[in-house]
Amino acid sequence: MNAFLMHAVELAVLPVVVAMEDAGYPVDIAYLHQLRGRLEPEMELVKKRICEIGGDGFNPNSPQQVQRLLFGTLGLAVSKTTKTGQPATDGEALDQLKGKHEVVPLLIRFRQLAKIVNTYCSIPDQVDPDGRLRVQFNQLAAETGRFASPSVIQLLPKDDEFAIRDAFRATDGHMIVGADFRQQELNILAQVSCDKNMLAALTAGVDLHGLAAVKVFKLDCDPNQVEVLHKDKRKAVKSIQFGLLYGKSAHSLARDLGITVEAAKKLLDNYFAQFPAVRKLIDRVHKDVVRDGYVDDVFGRRRQLPAATRRVPRRKFAEMSDEQKAILRGIDAAKREAQNFIIQGAAATITKLAMVRCHQHIVADHPEIRFILTLHDELQFEVPAALVDHFAAELPELMCNLGLERFGLKVPLSVDVKVGVSWGKMAKWKGIHESASQAQ
Repeated sequence: MNAFLMHAVELAVLPVVVAMEDAGYPVDIAYLHQLRGRLEPEMELVKKRICEIGGDGFNPNSPQQVQRLLFGTLGLAVSKTTKTGQPATDGEALDQLKGKHEVVPLLIRFRQLAKIVNTYCSIPDQVDPDGRLRVQFNQLAAETGRFASPSVIQLLPKDDEFAIRDAFRATDGHMIVGADFRQQELNILAQVSCDKNMLAALTAGVDLHGLAAVKVFKLDCDPNQVEVLHKDKRKAVKSIQFGLLYGKSAHSLARDLGITVEAAKKLLDNYFAQFPAVRKLIDRVHKDVVRDGYVDDVFGRRRQLPAATRRVPRRKFAEMSDEQKAILRGIDAAKREAQNFIIQGAAATITKLAMVRCHQHIVADHPEIRFILTLHDELQFEVPAALVDHFAAELPELMCNLGLERFGLKVPLSVDVKVGVSWGKMAKWKGIHESASQAQ
């Protein structure tokens, strides 16, 4: 780790971590108790019906028993296998079996309800007497530099039918203010790759997913109108672009979009034809990690990936030994991780720099504001209602003017600010928010 990362980022963010862990997130315990009371009866009814099909003593929580029921008793065709070659019963496998037997959607629903009841409705057990959930944030647990936490707070479902995030509610007289970087990782991809089309779009404030959809699908409309006029096309290129960030293959893209592998390959080819600089960046990163066994992001954060330097004889995959196949898979995995790291690592550093700047401002000018959460590219605060508009107006400047030009990131980032009485009820802040009337 270089001096900048050590002193300006990791050591500087420590006081912010301490402040977040000390503040905790206010939780509406009664809301979660009511949710449990509503869901448990449905869960028992679903379980009863599953057990009627599965027979006496059937346990829907047992993957082995579910496997025997689906592929043994009911004789359904195996849609997916595990790494050991056994029939899979995970969520993806069950989704592929929908329509094959009535028990499949019942199993999916049971697992969904069990997850909510057992994981999220049990959060009150972890809440302190003052009504706040205090969790640990590990700033270096992930190789990318992203924050990680053993708590479920970073895994709460978004916009689901159960509205779990509504339980994370500001205390009386306060509001939750959230600010997240707009298309942060795509912004970094555009700047690191130096893609002219993307950079021009960023400078003009154009939606990058919309731009990609227009170019890949030859759409005759403004990129910023694609989400309204061609929602399916935007979704497709969004999968492509996020897939590139996470090193996804054509097979993964095909699965995400529900299309053939050949169609997915064609989409990727069309995308790279429109954004050739992105293809060159990926090729360069793969070449570097295979040669060096590590890769650095723009800030100098390094990811060691020694598996990339291993070698196998040049021959057809089917002719390789099991050991050689394993080595080749390891090389491919290392390439994908390197591809992801150069973007996600930079994003993590930018978010930490923004956290430091916001915290310094709070300590100096607004000690009554609490820094309560960091979630990837989003920061959240609990703010007195009277200060919401003032603080919300300050956040974009605090988070965007970070002096990144010296690292080659010359196009400013953008921030969206949201305000609400709870995490789940936050809405876009438009300059003047009815904070006082909404705060309890």
